[in-house]
Amino acid sequence: MIMIAIRVCSDRTETSLDTLDPFKFELITRRRGHDAVLKSLNVALESNLAAVKLNVVVIKGLNDSEVLDFVEMTKDQPISVRFIEFMPFTGPFIVFDVWS
Repeated sequence: MIMIAIRVCSDRTETSLDTLDPFKFELITRRRGHDAVLKSLNVALESNLAAVKLNVVVIKGLNDSEVLDFVEMTKDQPISVRFIEFMPFTGPFIVFDVWS
């Protein structure tokens, strides 16, 4: 799962952000940078691009309570939010028990 990704094409941008909470951001990504991602998103919105897309991986018990907050962002801003299902696996990097 890519926690932070910003892809810019000629007239559109796609950003991944799984939480609006800075603490949860550090927990999920294992690094700081929440403010930088939000600033990048704001710059994209101010640039009048044809499309600004935000990908959100929803993780039960961690950020599922924020779904409506992400939806709320689309009311006043020209942004599309795509919710992606978290796909747990038994690899060494999973730190959440999402099915409990």
